[in-house]
Amino acid sequence: MISREWLAGFFDGEGCITGSAYNTKSKYVKHPWISIQVSICQKDRKILELIQKEYGGNLYPHKNGTYVLKWTDKAGMMVILNALAPYSFCKKDQILLAIRFVETKREENLGCEALPDSVQILRKELHEKIRSLKVINND
Repeated sequence: MISREWLAGFFDGEGCITGSAYNTKSKYVKHPWISIQVSICQKDRKILELIQKEYGGNLYPHKNGTYVLKWTDKAGMMVILNALAPYSFCKKDQILLAIRFVETKREENLGCEALPDSVQILRKELHEKIRSLKVINND
């Protein structure tokens, strides 16, 4: 069993919260699309498999012989972020902002249907704050 304390320390060193932002064009409307993902990159696949067994996520080969464990869905991100939040030291502020962002995700995929303006504004603000913290912390 991997403790949450150990996982938070490992994530502080090897983990990342990243985001994407661009405009998407559906059949009738153009609207912003902002997303985030949580990931851990590591050469040792075994440790990522242990983390995946307890906390979910999807494991992929990455570049230069490394592997990446990613969480992109709402439920999965909430599991990992809530496990990390109480114990993280270096990335705690990013994690707390990411939790707020994930709370705005829909329970189901509605395709290109735009989110309400208030949600889009909040997502943009949270995304920018996460990015600014990454610059400050040199993540």
